[in-house]
Amino acid sequence: MAIASIALVYQKREKLPEAVVSAEKKSVIVNGQEVWYREEGIGIPILILVGWGSPTDDYFSLQDKLANKGYRVFLPDLPGLPGKTSPRFILLDEWSNWVEEFGKVAIGEQFVIVSHSLSAQITLQYVSKEHSECRSAILFNPWLVSSSFQQTLWRAVAKIARFFCPIVYQNMKWVKDEKAWATALDLISVIKEQPKVPCLILWGKRDLAKYLFTGWSKIHCETKQYNWDHSPQIRATEELAVVIDEFIRSQLITR
Repeated sequence: MAIASIALVYQKREKLPEAVVSAEKKSVIVNGQEVWYREEGIGIPILILVGWGSPTDDYFSLQDKLANKGYRVFLPDLPGLPGKTSPRFILLDEWSNWVEEFGKVAIGEQFVIVSHSLSAQITLQYVSKEHSECRSAILFNPWLVSSSFQQTLWRAVAKIARFFCPIVYQNMKWVKDEKAWATALDLISVIKEQPKVPCLILWGKRDLAKYLFTGWSKIHCETKQYNWDHSPQIRATEELAVVIDEFIRSQLITR
């Protein structure tokens, strides 16, 4: 009966009218700050946390594809990154509260988290809590450091790269903001938590970060590889959306 019900839900998703899944820009107050986000679709909620440093609009296509598969997708402008949310310094151990508060005021029910790159650290902080509102988590190409040596090394590299990034990448101008920069450095921290929800790690075979940020190997998650680089949300969007959809479906059936 449960499997039949799930099948019926997905049949209905295939017939969603375009008007229902159209995107809308909104804002909510999270811990005293106005946070802007793009919401699209109906169905099980998905919260996308963009890779730290990336502009939100790089993920619009992924959001669109997931919405058209029958999900209600939330894509916030993280504080200080390219988008409308103003900069704010947020310590690593404060991110759980940030995600929880955003979930309460914007989503209002249990959700799935999809995060990219350094923002996987934010997700890991939240899903390690006993009573989070997260159903499951997907981390693609996660930048997670496994030791104090890696933490020291990559913080040093980041400080050097800070001066060159805005010249090479126009979207990296946020590194000049002290609050956003301090937040980014604090995210480069040794992982100390384990997820308490079903978790999937996705790696691109052409992404060297897999061998440079090895903290992912220390967390208890299923891991899969695909022929992607570091940015499948741009260059393998449909395949990424399919993998996310299949994982969420599998969790619905096994529960």
